[in-house]
Amino acid sequence: MSDAERRSFLKQFLDSRLPPAVEAVYGNEYGEPGSTNRLRKMSNVIASNCRNFKLNDGTKYQIAISHWERDLEYLRTQFYEGRGLRFQPWPSTDI
Repeated sequence: MSDAERRSFLKQFLDSRLPPAVEAVYGNEYGEPGSTNRLRKMSNVIASNCRNFKLNDGTKYQIAISHWERDLEYLRTQFYEGRGLRFQPWPSTDI
């Protein structure tokens, strides 16, 4: 997916009701649409993927990691700062 496609997906995932299949597996773990809880869960999952793939083989997964890090920056600027959906701490991708 391009950056624009991923950003569109992330915005829709943040702001929309989750599909019933996702809710069946994760319950209310992601919180309500447009909520701080939803942003926290999304950003923590992405940051965790980055850390795990860096530990696994950062060179092999360099492109995916760079996409995820750009996605995190998008979430931070647009929603954490832009909408004020604040929580502490903002997740890190550092290992």
